[in-house]
Amino acid sequence: MKDRIYPLRQMPVDICPKGVPVLVSGGIAMLKTGGVWVTGMSDRPFTRELNWTPEWWANIPQGNDPLPE
Repeated sequence: MKDRIYPLRQMPVDICPKGVPVLVSGGIAMLKTGGVWVTGMSDRPFTRELNWTPEWWANIPQGNDPLPE
């Protein structure tokens, strides 16, 4: 089995869309209105406030195309 390698374009935090799950250096997080970053996939998703501020964000890769042989 091969690993999937996706291009990861690190974007500046000041242009991050609000209310959309994105990749950050610590995993998946969401920027809410007011500049609050939240995470968490247990209980109610995206309700745990980060105690640090991400330095970059990236889109979550989409699609499940088969890997080339």
